[in-house]
Amino acid sequence: MTHIRLRHVAVVTADLAGSVDTVQQALRLPEPFNDDLANQFSTHNAVFSLGNTFLEICSPYDDGPVRRYAEERGGEAGYMAVFQVPDNDRARARLDELGVRIIAELKLFDQGANMLHPKDVPGAMVSIDWATPYESWRWGGPAWSGRVPEHPEGGIVSIEVRMLDAHRAAEKWALALDATVETVSDDEAHVHLPETGQVVRFTTTKDKLREGICAVELTLPSEIIVKEQFDVAGVHFTCV
Repeated sequence: MTHIRLRHVAVVTADLAGSVDTVQQALRLPEPFNDDLANQFSTHNAVFSLGNTFLEICSPYDDGPVRRYAEERGGEAGYMAVFQVPDNDRARARLDELGVRIIAELKLFDQGANMLHPKDVPGAMVSIDWATPYESWRWGGPAWSGRVPEHPEGGIVSIEVRMLDAHRAAEKWALALDATVETVSDDEAHVHLPETGQVVRFTTTKDKLREGICAVELTLPSEIIVKEQFDVAGVHFTCV
């Protein structure tokens, strides 16, 4: 059965090598993949597979939206949440019906991306992607391109997004993702992806420059985990 799921999270930092080292000291993982497609966005990157999900560390080398986003937040930040859909045409039709704008589109023979306007879906760069076959993920490297390698169980189970208006942001994400919203408190709301059990948690901040992805929760086999908590690019990671 296929369904929408959170497949990939990206963070941005000026220190790519140091951030890669932090991840490798915390988790026993294969070497990351460096994707030449990142050059389209004036960045170098390193992509780690986490179960059947992915962590991308981006480092801008030239002026552009990624560098400006990072500089506005002190040089590093959570940057992008990538959701995978089973039917791109249906997802696009839904976004069009909602009036959600697509600011960039990438289409290859086996995978594509629809990057949503941050004014329509605020708090992070959100991308709605598709892949054929469904379990593959070209952005994860050659081993995942058009096929599925052996990999550990688990992956990303939740992210936290800080916002000035957590409830408004949660409603906008839920509409775009065709998901449900749970009001947790006056300062917190959760968007649930019921088929996967993944959660996007929205919490409140009073500082606009602190808006964005601030935390990621992972579930991975114990033999992979060296440190249960670590920080990369200003984002706090916890193995649960």
